[in-house]
Amino acid sequence: MSASVPLGTVIALIGITIVSMTWLSAWILSQQMIQLIRQLTEYLLQVQAGDCDRPMRGLIWSRDLVHELNRWSSLLVDILHAHYRIETDLRESEERYALALQGANDGIWDWDLRSNRMHYSSRWKTLLGYDEETIGASPEDWFSRIHPEDLLSVKVSLAAHLQGETPHFESEHRLLRGDGRYGWVLVRGLAVCDQQHQTNRIAGSLTDITARKQTEEQLRYEALHDSLTHLPNRTHLIQQLQQTLDTVRVHPQYLAAVLLLDL
Repeated sequence: MSASVPLGTVIALIGITIVSMTWLSAWILSQQMIQLIRQLTEYLLQVQAGDCDRPMRGLIWSRDLVHELNRWSSLLVDILHAHYRIETDLRESEERYALALQGANDGIWDWDLRSNRMHYSSRWKTLLGYDEETIGASPEDWFSRIHPEDLLSVKVSLAAHLQGETPHFESEHRLLRGDGRYGWVLVRGLAVCDQQHQTNRIAGSLTDITARKQTEEQLRYEALHDSLTHLPNRTHLIQQLQQTLDTVRVHPQYLAAVLLLDL
């Protein structure tokens, strides 16, 4: 008959076995966690360096806890990868936008209606002959330089667009330049509404059209004046007569006469 093992010894062996298995399980789990952290770190470094053509999946496999960690880590990697792609697309879009602006040679303005502050691009200031310090961040930096004869029409067109009466804002008017002379500009803009359909922002471009206006004025002058004497021609006379007759119809008290000189 074999000798029986003391109960204390059995309990001690069971305790040692449990401790050993617990330690072994913890060691295995720690190794897998280290592998997970290492792989995540390597992938994050790839993202930072811009080298991430595809998400990293299947990091580790083990029991339920490790499997859950693996699932969340894969989800995190997917999010990081998507964020990287969004940043890349946004950066490329901004570069294309900047190149387009440089090619168009236009100035850009952006008016925040909530704070009533306005951003004028460097090109906007350069087109009008101003330096960076002269133009601030107020709408008055624009409105105060509009020719007095054009100011009302600009404000009417702008108000109509902000109230949704026109699809976009567009105005040709004269602006005071840095050299003290007025130049013609074409200003376009588009308003943006918030979720409550309230207009909170309008942005657009400014184009110098002084040369075009000078050409138009020159053509208009040549069409109404004799090229040799520079005196008004027949077309100009007919136009003036028509305007006078229209005035007489509206205001009968208005008097006019035509004097004919035969040279």
